[in-house]
Amino acid sequence: MKGKRTFNAKTANEIKSKLNERSLAGRYDTMGIRSSLRRKYSFFISDFNRLRKGFTAEDFDHHVSKGEILVVEESYVNVLENLCSFNLDSKAFLKEIDVLAQCIIDESSMSKKDLEQLLLSLDILK
Repeated sequence: MKGKRTFNAKTANEIKSKLNERSLAGRYDTMGIRSSLRRKYSFFISDFNRLRKGFTAEDFDHHVSKGEILVVEESYVNVLENLCSFNLDSKAFLKEIDVLAQCIIDESSMSKKDLEQLLLSLDILK
């Protein structure tokens, strides 16, 4: 995976809008829209669509429903981006992730199981 797969709701809607715009655009405009999706949002269509058939807002929603793309609250995006920067080989990592997990659970309605699924989807937990 080259790009991100966790987005807040506003960014997810912007990406879907660009995907709708892309489906109506000509060949050269399409290339520019794909480029802006990669640069601005770190969203690579090729991470989710290997068939090269085109990728629509409906496809985006389908990947959200399958859990391959995550749309989370703004604060979670920042926390998860910080978590991704941890040194996964350090002994302190497991302690840090437990503390962080408890903070997220305490301040939200997210269950420990949901958090583990989210971390697995980000390739943080194996």
